[in-house]
Amino acid sequence: MTERAQAAKALARELGAEDLLLFVGDATLDTLVPAPGFPQLVSDRAAWTSLLDECLRTGRCEGRVALADDSESTASAFRLSDGSVLVTIGGQVKADQLAELLPVFPLLTAAIAGEQAASVLLQRQEAELRKQTSALRTAAQKLTETREELESINFELIEANALLAAEGEEAERARAEAERTRAQAERANRVKSDFLAMMSHELRTPLNAIGGYASLLEMGIVGPITREQRTYIERINWSQKHLATLISDVLNFAQLEAGKLQYHIASVALDDELQGLGALVEPQARARSVAYEFRPGVRDVAVLGDRDKIAQVVLNLLTNAVKFTPSGGTVILHTQATPGAVLTRVTDSGPGIPADRLESIFEPFVQLERRLTKEVGGVGLGLAISRELAHGMRGELIAESQMGSGSTFTFSLPRA
Repeated sequence: MTERAQAAKALARELGAEDLLLFVGDATLDTLVPAPGFPQLVSDRAAWTSLLDECLRTGRCEGRVALADDSESTASAFRLSDGSVLVTIGGQVKADQLAELLPVFPLLTAAIAGEQAASVLLQRQEAELRKQTSALRTAAQKLTETREELESINFELIEANALLAAEGEEAERARAEAERTRAQAERANRVKSDFLAMMSHELRTPLNAIGGYASLLEMGIVGPITREQRTYIERINWSQKHLATLISDVLNFAQLEAGKLQYHIASVALDDELQGLGALVEPQARARSVAYEFRPGVRDVAVLGDRDKIAQVVLNLLTNAVKFTPSGGTVILHTQATPGAVLTRVTDSGPGIPADRLESIFEPFVQLERRLTKEVGGVGLGLAISRELAHGMRGELIAESQMGSGSTFTFSLPRA
């Protein structure tokens, strides 16, 4: 029996108890463990849990506990000021003497905890020292290998620097060439736009003359005409108007590309503006046996935009919808207000647009159908121009479609 155990036994008898058992905190285990040097009466730490927990909660408690020799005994537990627990086992404890000793026990538990910590620290330091010694040997070997690698890398760096210098010169030449190519492309684009604009103006003059003379003939100014002649004149008028529309599209596209198109932004009562478009699209719809319907939805709401360009965008969407909707189908123009914008939607019951083509239809000179058997005209500029016009008015134009279920084009503009 150690000196500390003998002293604990003697102190227990002095206090009227059979044994003393001191539980101190173990930082490694984060729990209370029997202090070294006191009688090891604990056979199962779990059997004491309820007594210790009750003591830590209330400060003092009594109960029966299991001992190492499989017997049971009465026990009194006292919580010390440092969180340790002193347990007296058996006997009739002299409370007055114990009360005088309780303030002294934290000094003993501190010494015991210090011994435990010092022992653990010493073991850790020895293990760390062994680890550091091994690491130093490894590091020395690594240093030797690293020095050899550095010499090799230094040689490679010299070669890499020479290669980078050559690549830098090549990159500079490539950049200069790209800049020259970009400038040439911009010049070619300007020339193309100027040519398209000039040709559009030049073609409009004879076209207007054709339309004028055809109208004079149709009115009978130069004499009566036969029914067959009137049919031919109507075809001339239709072809003249169709060609004029194509030329207008080309001219508008050229102006957009050249950045010469002017916008006159103002507050526009959208439903009132769209109401009048029916007269322009209904004849085409009747000719193709397509039902047209306008559903106003924002009578008291205005948008910010260019009045003429709003009409141009919506009329183009309506014309396309009628053109691609089969006989017996429907085209609906309707409006809807949201907190920040007003949406104009053109919905048709046509064949629909494949999902992979919903963005490409807005590219210049793109049409879904170019077969000779299709009675669809145009050069594929209408949607490209319409989206550019929408962007110019700080709006947007998008398409939604499902094959076999028709398409919806949504033209949004900011609210006034």
